[in-house]
Formats: sequence, structure tokens, C-alpha cells
Amino acid sequence: KLWTTLSDTPQAPRAPCTMLECVVAMGSPESVSFFRSMAQRLGANVFRLPMPMLQPFVVVADPKLSRAILEDVTTVKPEFLYRDAQLMTGGYSTIFSHRDHGTGSKWQRTRKFVAAAFHPRHVHAMNVACAECYVTWINKV
Repeated sequence: KLWTTLSDTPQAPRAPCTMLECVVAMGSPESVSFFRSMAQRLGANVFRLPMPMLQPFVVVADPKLSRAILEDVTTVKPEFLYRDAQLMTGGYSTIFSHRDHGTGSKWQRTRKFVAAAFHPRHVHAMNVACAECYVTWINKV
């Protein structure tokens, strides 16, 4: 059973380990194998860790589902994902900042137009053009 309900809110199953085991495993080089073993023991690629002092700590071990969550504009992303961009801009709101990132924000239209430039076809064409320039520059030296 993948989901249980608590107060009509779907929740992922809880990992069969203690909070101490989680903290020790997350701080060790074996953290990936720890998460993999929890997923195998539960038979689920999405599960909660017993971390009562934190908000629900959910592990998503399915790459396709992880990608879908990160690409979904309606999903609230953790602020740490934007920390480096905010440090570079001095905290001002930009296309890469956490604030104004949701649907209807001032950056939504900008992101939509800029995203087309990073389509793999365009990136490949840019790589080819850059490689040609590199060869020209190397031949001159």
C-alpha cells in the first residue's frame, strides 16, 4: 500500500527506521544505499523519514517523479535551491530567485520566452558553433 490517509491528507508510508538511524545515515557516505534499502524494504519509491522536528521529510526515489515535481510550476520548491542565485543578486528578485517564481509572477512570462533558447536543439547548435570557433582560435595560436 503506497499511501495512507491521515485527516483526509494522503501521506507516503513511513520508513521503518528510527530518527537516530536516519540522521547517522544522512551524514555518512552510505546515505544513498540507506535510502535505497528503505525504498526496497517498503516496496515504495516515495516515503517519509521519521524526523519529527522537521516538516514532513519525504524522500522521492523515483527519477521520473522527482523530475515531474521539480518541473511542476505549482509545486513549492525549497528555498535552498535558489540560495546561490539570491546571493549573487544581493537578494533582489530575478528570474532565478525564489520570490515571484509561481504562476502569474512577473518572471513567469520571461521564463517562458527564455526557456525556448535552452531547447536541446538550440544548445546543440551553439555547441557546434563554439567548437568551430575554438578550432579557428587554436589554429591561429
